[in-house]
Amino acid sequence: MSNTLERQTILIVDDTPDVLSLLTALLKDNYKTQIATNGVNALEILTKPPYPDLILMDVLMPEMGGYETCQRIRETPSLADIPIIFLSSISENQDVAMGLALGATDFIVKPIFPAILLSRVAVHLSLRRKIQLLEAENQQLRASLDVASGSANEAARTIEDEAITPTTPALAEPASANSPIALLRQFARLLDQQDALADEFLTQYQKPLAQIIPSIVLEQVLLHLAAGAPLKAKAQLNELFHLP
Repeated sequence: MSNTLERQTILIVDDTPDVLSLLTALLKDNYKTQIATNGVNALEILTKPPYPDLILMDVLMPEMGGYETCQRIRETPSLADIPIIFLSSISENQDVAMGLALGATDFIVKPIFPAILLSRVAVHLSLRRKIQLLEAENQQLRASLDVASGSANEAARTIEDEAITPTTPALAEPASANSPIALLRQFARLLDQQDALADEFLTQYQKPLAQIIPSIVLEQVLLHLAAGAPLKAKAQLNELFHLP
C-alpha cells in the first residue's frame, strides 16, 4: 500500500507521445507518474511493487490494447483493485460499456479536458486511499482480536488444567477453603453421611461442582445419589481426583 504521506503514483499508458506529454504535465505537480507506450510495456512495469495507485490507459494501442491489458490486470490478485480510467477517442456506448464490463473504473472520451480529467483522477484516488486505510485498520483489528482470542484460550486452558487435571501440582498442595479441591473434599465428606444428602447437594454443591467436574462425571454422581448410593458417588470422584 502506498504511504499516505507520499504523493500517489499514476501509470499513464498511451502510444501517442503528445498525449503522454500532456498528461505528464497535468499530473506532475500533484502526483508521481510512470509511462508505458502499450499494454505489454504496462504489464512489465506491473510485475513488481511498488504498484501505481491509478492507471490512465488508452484503448487502441499496438501489440496489446487497453481492453486486453485491463482484463489481465483484473485477473492478477495483486493488481486487481487498482483503479483504471480509460482514455479513448472511441465514444460509442457499446465500447464504453465493454470497457466498464472488463473492470475499468471510469471512461473519459478524448479530446481530454484537463479540469474533468483532474477531477475524476482526484475522486478515484481519494476513494482508493480511504479503502486502503480501512483495510489497514481492519488488519490491525483482526490482529488484536487474534491476540485477545489466544490469551483467552490460554487462560481457559490454564483454568481447566488447574481445575480437573489430576497430575497438576495444585492438587497435591493444601487448598484454601474456597478452592476447587477444598470443595471436592467437603463434598466427599458429605457423601459419608446419608441424612438430608439430596437437599444439601442441591442447595450447596451442585452448581459449583458443575464448574470443576466434567459433565459426564457429574451425571454419574447424580445417578448414584438418585439410586441411594452415595459411597459409589464418592468412589466416582475419588477415581478422578484421588481424594482422601
